[in-house]
Amino acid sequence: MKTNLKMIRKFLVIGIFMAIALLGMFEPAFAQKIHVLLVWGTNDAAPGISASKELIEQQFAGMGIRQGGKYIASFTNLSGYEASGQNILDHCHRMAQNAGPDDTVFVYMLCHGATVLLDSDPNRSWDNPNRIHVLSPLASNANSMDFRGIGIKRYSILKAMKGGNHRLNVLITDSCSRFNPNPVVTPRGSKGGSLPKLLCILLNSRGTINWNSSNPNGGRDGQGELSMVLKDRTIFTKPFLMISKQNCDPRNYTERDFFRELGSALVDDYVEQKEKSVGTTSYSTLIKQKQQTLTEFDDYGRVKTPWTEADRVNYAKTK
Repeated sequence: MKTNLKMIRKFLVIGIFMAIALLGMFEPAFAQKIHVLLVWGTNDAAPGISASKELIEQQFAGMGIRQGGKYIASFTNLSGYEASGQNILDHCHRMAQNAGPDDTVFVYMLCHGATVLLDSDPNRSWDNPNRIHVLSPLASNANSMDFRGIGIKRYSILKAMKGGNHRLNVLITDSCSRFNPNPVVTPRGSKGGSLPKLLCILLNSRGTINWNSSNPNGGRDGQGELSMVLKDRTIFTKPFLMISKQNCDPRNYTERDFFRELGSALVDDYVEQKEKSVGTTSYSTLIKQKQQTLTEFDDYGRVKTPWTEADRVNYAKTK
């Protein structure tokens, strides 16, 4: 009888460990947490901005990126006059200090932005490679972007985010920028899995992800900088959410896969919107910009991947 009980216990223990192992195959057991800050430039009354805010908040909540979400350590929304530069930096610093070694600090911003030169730089040329990206969540329109008074340098945000000893910093912005975009690379394709792609990169990646949504238009002297806002959303919102909520296998999906898929989807959506707008008043604006795609920045807010001559030729051919 004792022998039979021992055998039963043994089989029960083996069965429990096998069940745990099988569950692990379908749902990764992540110990790390995500510290989230969402920043909205809602001082601008353009309907596409508030519509994008609602869409993103809803989709994020559906993915578990919300207060009380399974992987969420902290969750903060800043909009209107709460989205001041100092308030953003304070929150980034606090998240970095509270983040554990395996945690992620994630900042998403939708607001006005531009490329500027520091006052001390004597070269005022548009081609000056020292131009930096500055964001202005408090601006009420493109003409009110006093970056010295209400702006915040991109590299200042990232510096505050990197003030701790954690695994990953992610800064994604939907904002105007004159920097050249990264060349669009055909994605390798990914099959379904157990976790939304945005969560895959937030929980699996290491280092820094520093992306922006727009690139220069083809207006006078190529000096325009547009992150397109439609009536019901920004151009960036739809492809970003489409890629973010698709499931993937976290064991073989990386931030480069996400970057390529998002860049490709963004180009496709922009072309679609341009075709839809033919004959409308918005077409005159859309036609000035050949593409809208992603720009990747270094830690100082400068473009990370300079174009080759071949990239420039290919971009010039884009319609």
